[in-house]
Amino acid sequence: MLKPIIRLKWRSNLPYERMEVLMIPLAVFTSASAIAAGLDRGFQLAVSIAFSLSLALLVRNRSSRLKSNMFAGLAFGLLFVFLPQVDFYCFRFILYPLLLLFALIEPNPRISFAAGLLSSFFLLRYQGHLESEVLWSNMFAVQLNALVYSLLAHIIRRLLKERNEYRHLSMIDSLTGLHSLQQTLLFGQKLLDVGRRVRVLLIDLDHFKQINDTYGHMVGNQVIVHFAGALKKMTEGLNGVVGRLGGDEFVLVVEDHARTEELLDKIEGRLNQSRYIPERGGDPLLFTFSIGEAVSTGHTKDMEQLMHLADLHMYERKLRNRAPLTLNQSEQLFEHHPDPICTFDSQGTLLDMNPAAEELLGYKAEEIKELTFNSIICPTEQAKALEHYMTYTVKGSPIDYDVTVMTGNGKQVPVHVMNIPIIVNHKIAGFYALAKDQSGIKLEEERQREADKLDAMSRTAVKFTEELQGPLNALSEVVELLMEQDAERTPLYGVMRRELEHLALLLEGGTLPTKPMGPLELHSPATLVAQVVRLLEPKAFIADVHWEIRSDTDMRDILCDASRIKLTLLHLMTNALEATPPGGCVFIDLVQEMDAVVIRIRDQGGPLDDEALRQIGDRFYTTKPYGLGVGLWVSSRIVRDHQGSLYVCHNPGEGTTVQIKLQARQAL
Repeated sequence: MLKPIIRLKWRSNLPYERMEVLMIPLAVFTSASAIAAGLDRGFQLAVSIAFSLSLALLVRNRSSRLKSNMFAGLAFGLLFVFLPQVDFYCFRFILYPLLLLFALIEPNPRISFAAGLLSSFFLLRYQGHLESEVLWSNMFAVQLNALVYSLLAHIIRRLLKERNEYRHLSMIDSLTGLHSLQQTLLFGQKLLDVGRRVRVLLIDLDHFKQINDTYGHMVGNQVIVHFAGALKKMTEGLNGVVGRLGGDEFVLVVEDHARTEELLDKIEGRLNQSRYIPERGGDPLLFTFSIGEAVSTGHTKDMEQLMHLADLHMYERKLRNRAPLTLNQSEQLFEHHPDPICTFDSQGTLLDMNPAAEELLGYKAEEIKELTFNSIICPTEQAKALEHYMTYTVKGSPIDYDVTVMTGNGKQVPVHVMNIPIIVNHKIAGFYALAKDQSGIKLEEERQREADKLDAMSRTAVKFTEELQGPLNALSEVVELLMEQDAERTPLYGVMRRELEHLALLLEGGTLPTKPMGPLELHSPATLVAQVVRLLEPKAFIADVHWEIRSDTDMRDILCDASRIKLTLLHLMTNALEATPPGGCVFIDLVQEMDAVVIRIRDQGGPLDDEALRQIGDRFYTTKPYGLGVGLWVSSRIVRDHQGSLYVCHNPGEGTTVQIKLQARQAL
């Protein structure tokens, strides 16, 4: 009955590795406590087993409000009605983890708190066995813990909601202080949604690469900051925002009315052809820009349409202001343009490319005779590029789109392309393809997204750990006290203690990215492995998986932070345990190699393809439908901090092997 629980997904998208690792130990601990309390009587033992099954079904059906409440009510009913003879301290020992488990599953904190409040009154049945002060203090403790558990679950969900709002609504460009593109577009979309007219201005600084190449990137940054400040001043008093599109491009989104009708001419008149004096002195810099404008109509549904129109108008102005782009004209502009430009005839044959295009594509001008427009486009996107050409370019309209091009060495490069028709004697003679390399932008966006995810996960994990540390410590102390007072049930209490240690180790692991490494001490690798195996024994028993541990004699110690190495072993051994089918075995070999200790963990799981092997260990990459992809990444980071190495390989028919190599030290 318990096996399906191990394979569940956690559907609330909490940023933890697996929420089952919190719920299952709580369910196992509570069930073990109930069974231990009912061993003396046959009826109570049967009820305890039924209580344990109701907990398993509660965890199994937690995604359904109706079923989870039904099984929770069944569990509470069995505890309160059919276990009347349970010792007071055993009853309390069952009740506390049950309330915590219910608070984690029930999304409404009022319901989980009401359950705890109602539970406290069932302590009155011990009125004849306890002093009044003791009874009322315990009732208050149950109510207080129910409140803490309910608030804790509510805080976790609140943090998730606030994190998502923060990611989407409060991103600011770090250099200029302008709004990010996402927030700028969101502002415009909100205006459209309430029926307001929106005016969009797209601005691109001309020849900005030449400023960077001539004066350096620091001066280039100063120009961008200066221009951003000037734009903000010119839009003061308007219902609008100024955002940075990226690089040397800016976007203005304002509510359209009489004051904004001449905004484009106002900006061009005051800022275009203006000069900027660098902060450290030097000759004034003359900078120009091209600007495109678009205004919403009653048929405009989203900001993407406006951005597209403004982009087209900007390039039309750019071409009109610089020079007419026709065959055998604007030779100097073509050669010295900082962006890649290719010239194609009306059949799509590549005629020429400027030096920037040669650098991007990896071809020389003399190598282009056999190339066509389609031949330099990624095969999976050729149909899209051809559709844009046939729909717009052959009809004389510019069109811009994102596409992936193939370089001479087979590398794929994402670019933003604009097709500009070449019109001679009122006929389409060919077209120019202006491209902007998007590799750096996409890579930076991906890095920022990963940094946001890791930061949110770390902050939430720290908060969660701090809130749970108190109840866990209290439960550990109660287990130790029971072990001293009830020697006959020491094995059962030992199971409880191991589950608490397991839970504490997992919670500590969630805060590792925010904590410095602890003191390094000598530890036996065999002892560390044995301790982790002991923690995973209940899970291995449920999964019907066995351990086989082999170790060289006279193994040397390793100098390490024991808690971090144990967390690494816990991640790797848990992965191996979950990958191994029922009845299988996880093999652990400890080998002494010269001055190093090697720990190999091999499962009997299914095959891994080349793509999985190439990306395994990357942050947020996982092959599990319920995983977040941080376990192996954290493990690699821990091993690297210990000047060690972690290696993953897969042999068909033998499963996956993870090898850890750490420097050995001679024990004193």
